[in-house]
Amino acid sequence: MYDTAFAPTRKPSSYASEFKTVAVLGATLFLSSTGGNFNTGNMAHWLGYVKPKISLIIDEPTQTGPKADVRSVAVHLTNIRNVLSPTMSELAVIFGVSRQAVYKWLSEESTPDDQDKMSLIRNLSLVADKLSDSGVAKPGSLIKMRAFEGNSLIDIIRQKGNWETAVEVLISEDQAMSEAYAKSKIAESKTAKNDDWLSSESIPGSTEK
Repeated sequence: MYDTAFAPTRKPSSYASEFKTVAVLGATLFLSSTGGNFNTGNMAHWLGYVKPKISLIIDEPTQTGPKADVRSVAVHLTNIRNVLSPTMSELAVIFGVSRQAVYKWLSEESTPDDQDKMSLIRNLSLVADKLSDSGVAKPGSLIKMRAFEGNSLIDIIRQKGNWETAVEVLISEDQAMSEAYAKSKIAESKTAKNDDWLSSESIPGSTEK
């Protein structure tokens, strides 16, 4: 309960400060409910208000990424499912939890109990963003390829490795294969495009020796 004993002595400027705080939190809550991104002119100012009060995964802007990602855990998971098409059992294995826990995260009944899981969800969602934007045909298969010294892109994300470079390698390889297919005589035949290369243990251009 607030102590009202000091109410008569408050200065007008304090009300302006409180109104500004409410406005920042209100705008953030509204934007987070849409699951979208928004530009931030002064992240440091409002971030202190938001982090303790809202269950969001906040991607602080950098020089190369001026937008703050304020999607919730549920929105990130929905993005992962829509783009990468994993089963609930696969998600449970990836995050090291039960399927029931994943269902609760999706329904916003609960949130991950540690920062590592939050980061894993966020990074996998960002991978989904990149693969979706690149137009990769089968992103769910691509991230499972053991193309990096026996590791898949999912493994690299879980090991906190350089997944940004790894995903670019996979996108480049997929695009190169698509271009080679388009230029080949196979593209002019009735034979369907073959994606068997997606199940291989390694791909040209990977770091595997």
